[in-house]
Amino acid sequence: EEGKTLIMIEINSIEQCSFQRGDRVIAALGFFDGVHRAHQRLIDECKTRAKAREGKSVVFTFQNHPSSI
Repeated sequence: EEGKTLIMIEINSIEQCSFQRGDRVIAALGFFDGVHRAHQRLIDECKTRAKAREGKSVVFTFQNHPSSI
């Protein structure tokens, strides 16, 4: 999005999250092994919903596929 600053922060534990109760956070959660069309649609929907709620959109992904753990 033009004029928007996108920020990426790597978080390795839930304790590193700075969200507070009452924050309007919309999250896309998954194993994003590359950003193909389906992932792009999911992330775009997350952004759309966050914007509608005047909130923040975030994407949580996993380093390893969940089935490998």
